[in-house]
Amino acid sequence: MEHPPSRLLLRKRPNHQGAALLAERVTNFLKDKGIEVVECDDFTEINLKEFDFAIAIGGDGTLLRLFHKIKGNIPILGIKDGSYGLLMELSEENLTEGLNKLIMGKFWIEEATTIEIPKTKVLALNEILLSTPKIGKALKIRVSVDGTIVNGFLGDGLLISTPLGSLAYALSEGGSSIDPRANVLEIVPVNPWPPSMLVPTSSTIIPMDSSLLIEADKTMLAVPDGCIEECVLLDRRIKIRTSREKAKLIRFSTSPNHHYSRIIKRISEAKKVAEKRFLKEGLLS
Repeated sequence: MEHPPSRLLLRKRPNHQGAALLAERVTNFLKDKGIEVVECDDFTEINLKEFDFAIAIGGDGTLLRLFHKIKGNIPILGIKDGSYGLLMELSEENLTEGLNKLIMGKFWIEEATTIEIPKTKVLALNEILLSTPKIGKALKIRVSVDGTIVNGFLGDGLLISTPLGSLAYALSEGGSSIDPRANVLEIVPVNPWPPSMLVPTSSTIIPMDSSLLIEADKTMLAVPDGCIEECVLLDRRIKIRTSREKAKLIRFSTSPNHHYSRIIKRISEAKKVAEKRFLKEGLLS
């Protein structure tokens, strides 16, 4: 049991009618229960200490962008109204049940691992992408763990993923699904040329407390969680480590099986969206 909220911060997916309608529904429900809801897009003048939690309404991108604004200062509840929402705890189907649990304090806060590039502002909940800033150019990349070379290749870049991010970009590049309870990080080459690889593997799993060094023949662009607005151009040598900062996510089930049941449900929903988008409505709908 946690302390029930009295004042919440809300951010919805921009320029999306479905997210706007769902945000209105959530706001009205909570206000009827005596809870103040403040919708915000500009965080420059927001004092996060005045809020108990934050709500992200949309897809995973909405939650990730909200995290990059508030970091781990207050917990986030994700409500799905996007095409995909593997990180989101609630959907329209279980919305009322979940909000009632939130009001009663029947939830717990998951402290999810984040990763960072020391001495920069680069922090990520899902993954950090390292690539060349020049479109169409490849990088020669060497990866070392705790002082030992573990791989090298010619390719488009490299992903360093957290367990929570293993089902995002890393999965599309052939990475593994990692249990969020596992204390590991995942190294995933992006479009490597197979003959160039020291070790021809789609991913490498390393202990979370490892010292990770990435070296390349050119300067690298670091993109955290797909947030282009926060990308940073860095040197040819980059260190990445687990951050002390934790992402705080509101969860309602303490069962370890809840993660997998939520993922299976979200993937099932995503397949229906794909069929509708690519077979029925067309690419631009």
